[in-house]
Amino acid sequence: MEFAQQRGRGISWAPTSGPDADFASELAHIKFDKLAGIDPAMRTPEDCFRRRLLATIEKWLVDSGADDLVPVPLLVRTPLTK
Repeated sequence: MEFAQQRGRGISWAPTSGPDADFASELAHIKFDKLAGIDPAMRTPEDCFRRRLLATIEKWLVDSGADDLVPVPLLVRTPLTK
């Protein structure tokens, strides 16, 4: 199977399995670094998102009305803000 990736002005295809299937992982690392505010050259396995970022995302989801479309059981919810 292949994964569509944007490069410059067009879209190309990248493998999703096998020895050349590193694009999806690299894309995830790039997005994580941006969200976490981490310099990719200084990345470590202990890096994580700031609580404030996760609380903001949680607030966006709560305020979005998505719960009206797909209710989430109360047992699944774990508030990040205290």
